[in-house]
Amino acid sequence: MANSLSHFTSKVKSWNKGVYGHIGHCKKRLVQELTRIQKVKDYSHSDYLYELEMMMRTELENVLHHEKLWKQNARCDSLLLGDKNTIFFHSQMIQRRKHNRITKLKNDVGEWILDEEEL
Repeated sequence: MANSLSHFTSKVKSWNKGVYGHIGHCKKRLVQELTRIQKVKDYSHSDYLYELEMMMRTELENVLHHEKLWKQNARCDSLLLGDKNTIFFHSQMIQRRKHNRITKLKNDVGEWILDEEEL
């Protein structure tokens, strides 16, 4: 069972590299190409450049979506598998605690309540 699971994992990893590659490198390449296309568009207005820019933007949005999914997955993995005694784990938890705080609520009348005691 463990052997088949490791075989499956290696196949999925190779598929992921073939389909998506390294997300960070792909994102950097797309941003550079998009910047280059936009600079050329400043001097020349052609339908081809417009279509190419739209295609690059769509591809970049797709890569950013996958990056977001990977970040969410990594956050879940670190919570489930992370060592709770490392400096990294504690810094991640402190950062998430600050980010996941409710600072204001709207009451029944529609007014915003900012005071922590009233919340």
